[in-house]
Amino acid sequence: MRSQPALPSEKYVWGTLAPRIEGELKIQTLPIWQLCGVFEMYGPLDEKFTGFAEGSELIKELTGILLWALALDLNYRQYGVARRSVGRPPDLMIPHLATELLACYLRYRNSAGRQSVLTSIDGKLTQKEAGPFFEYLKVVLAPLNRYLVDELHRRPLSPARVARFALADRRGMAARHAGASSIRVDELDDGSALRGRKPRNSAQIPRSAGFWTPPSRGTAMTKKCSTPSV
Repeated sequence: MRSQPALPSEKYVWGTLAPRIEGELKIQTLPIWQLCGVFEMYGPLDEKFTGFAEGSELIKELTGILLWALALDLNYRQYGVARRSVGRPPDLMIPHLATELLACYLRYRNSAGRQSVLTSIDGKLTQKEAGPFFEYLKVVLAPLNRYLVDELHRRPLSPARVARFALADRRGMAARHAGASSIRVDELDDGSALRGRKPRNSAQIPRSAGFWTPPSRGTAMTKKCSTPSV
């Protein structure tokens, strides 16, 4: 049995991994802008394009969301395992990533949804996830997945699972509001119900934990996707 790799140090996460993930996302800047709808809001990429500052800030925010998810997971493995009862450890990354990445997506687009297409695998027809939201998740999650697979020897996060959680959570919020107001699921497509929400897993990181606080000089942990952009 192969031994589990040691958990990374706080210095490695914020000093080495953070700029690496941000650098990998920067390489995919134009696809990310295209998929999440930056060009729909600011127009095509020409001499009149005014979305450079907003788009650059988006890359930093996405970097922060990925690192925050990793910090949730690493903190639990470092501080929470000893307190955990028997059973499967909780998945802290998927709920955080689903909520925050959907909120960023809905800042620029009016709706998000899952699409599936038929594809042939070994001669058998099967359904495959598709659509701009799924493709956006696949591109954004890629740097984190490379780290999880290459260095921690873990399975990659599934963009399809993140998408399912995000949209199911949004539909659940609509259902909870149904008895108290006239809000409908399609009226929540603009992301207003997600904005201003505190990530549900943030309380599960002790304030004393090293992974909770990034270096003050860094900007990779900037997070404002839960707040609408004016």
